[in-house]
Amino acid sequence: MKIANLRVRRIIIDIGSLTGIISADCLSRLKFNEGELVPVHHPIIGFGGGIVHPMGIVTLPVRVGDKEASRTLFVKFLVVSDLTAYNVILGRLTLNHIKAVIVTHLMLMKFECDGGKIRSLYGDHQASRECYLTTLKPSSWKGKKLKHPKVTDDGKAAEFVKGQVDALRSVVERPHIQAPPVGKRSGLLPSKKRKCMSIKEEASSSEEVMASMGVGLEWPEPVEVAMEICLDNYRQERTN
Repeated sequence: MKIANLRVRRIIIDIGSLTGIISADCLSRLKFNEGELVPVHHPIIGFGGGIVHPMGIVTLPVRVGDKEASRTLFVKFLVVSDLTAYNVILGRLTLNHIKAVIVTHLMLMKFECDGGKIRSLYGDHQASRECYLTTLKPSSWKGKKLKHPKVTDDGKAAEFVKGQVDALRSVVERPHIQAPPVGKRSGLLPSKKRKCMSIKEEASSSEEVMASMGVGLEWPEPVEVAMEICLDNYRQERTN
C-alpha cells in the first residue's frame, strides 16, 4: 500500500478500530510537516490498555493495490508518537469505503477497485508474526496506564462488613429441625408409620382396660346342651 507516493509496510487491518492511525515516525519519513497537524483533544486506548493522547489528525492520499488494479482515496489518520511494531492501522471507516472483505486465517483481503473490479491482497505471515510478538512485550506499551481511584477507608466499611458476617454466622448456627427418617421396612413416610403405631397403642390400651375389669379375652366355648329359643312373631327379620 502506498501513502503519499511512498510504499509503506507493517500495516495492520483492525476491524475493532474506528479510524486510521499512523505513527509519528512513519509520518516523518513521508516528509510531512508536523506543524500542519489538526489538533485533537480526545485520547484513545492503545495496546495493553494504556491511554494514548494523539498528536493530531492528518489527511493523506492512500492507494490500495498496484497500478493495474487499485483503489485511491484520502484517509484521515490520527497521529500518535509511538505505535509499537506497526506503522499504520487501517480502521473500519477505510475498510467500509473500499468495501473490503477479510479472511483472517488466510490473511486475505478482497476489495473493490476504482474500475469496479475485485482485487485480492495477501499479507506477509513472517512480518505479521514478528509484529505480534513485539506487541506482546510489556516494554512496547508506551501509553500511560489507567489510574484507578483510591478508596479512603475510615473504618465504617470494615464495621459494616463485619456486622454482615456476624449476622450470617448467627443464621448458619441456628439449630435446624431435622426431618424424621423414612421407614426402613415398609418404606412409608413417617406420618403413616406414626398412624400405624397409634392403632397398636389403642389396641394395647383397650386390652389393659378389659383386664382391669376382670373380663377375659378368650372366646367362649360352645354349649353342648340344646336350648330352646323363642322367636318374636312381630319381628320377622330375625327368623330369616
